[in-house]
Amino acid sequence: MAFDQGNSIPLSWGPNKGKVLWVTQDAWDGQQLKTNGMFDCKDFFRYRNSMILQPSIRDWVPTHTFNIEKVDSRQHKPKQICDVLPTAEYSWPAAGIEIGRYVYVQCSEGDGLGPPKSQSLYQLTENDGLNWQVKRLTPKGMTTEHKINYSAGMVKSPDGFVYVFGFKGTGYGYSLDLHVARFKPSLPMQWTFWNKSNWQVTPEADSKARIASGKATVSVAYLNGKYILMTMDQGFVCDSARSIYLATSSSPTGPFTPLKKVYTINEYLYGKYARYYTPVIHPEFNNGHRELLLTYCLNFSGCGVPDCKDGYLDPYFYRIKGIRIPYDMIGL
Repeated sequence: MAFDQGNSIPLSWGPNKGKVLWVTQDAWDGQQLKTNGMFDCKDFFRYRNSMILQPSIRDWVPTHTFNIEKVDSRQHKPKQICDVLPTAEYSWPAAGIEIGRYVYVQCSEGDGLGPPKSQSLYQLTENDGLNWQVKRLTPKGMTTEHKINYSAGMVKSPDGFVYVFGFKGTGYGYSLDLHVARFKPSLPMQWTFWNKSNWQVTPEADSKARIASGKATVSVAYLNGKYILMTMDQGFVCDSARSIYLATSSSPTGPFTPLKKVYTINEYLYGKYARYYTPVIHPEFNNGHRELLLTYCLNFSGCGVPDCKDGYLDPYFYRIKGIRIPYDMIGL
């Protein structure tokens, strides 16, 4: 009923052809809604992640979209697809792709809001229903990497590789370095990592290996022969700079064009700036008007205003928000 993150993965396998799998992080169950359509201020989200199956890219009716579920949930929560490890507080999936009958999704695992303690690659086996087999994989090099979070994007490239984009925060949450890894679709456990001159078997977190720089948060996708970088200003500290920027590159290793401001976020919580985060690009949602769908998330908290009003939390402020940017603005 309310969630953050919001990556989308277009599907093409068998009975799921044309459907879209949406990835959430912290999520509220519809059963938590009160009769007035709000959440109780004393309540809390029930899942650290979930995934929902949209019947087509044209169907936005909420009641047509259902959760996929897993049978062997460690926390006995079938709607929570990625288990929370005993050594962690959260398990947050993000970028993903489909390869044949499998969906692969990067997952960050850790505590608090700092860098992940570990990362994993979840393998989901599709079927014609909603109960999917789920397996946690641990690719060498990526799983134990703490500095680079590989949640920024996952792209199946025409050159035969899957490119996975990660970020390392710099500048106290106001800037970041973008990094890239890759694997062959037939070998998802064998990753290599770009060090600015070649591919190696271990990640290089030094700034010399970055392929681009961004603002506070970042997402990468691919469309019309271009790798697209979306980045946003810091959305949690109530600064007046509240914009979205885009850049493009013809190569997964850059260079990228200079950042171009394409939108200013105008969201308010009871008259004050609403906090925002988690940018995502959705190139599969072609509306026929040469416009790129971008999303970001709101959070229940605002700047200098209580989260609750009259004893309730409004679900509107824990959902993804979408905008469309003309292709021509960034040369697509």
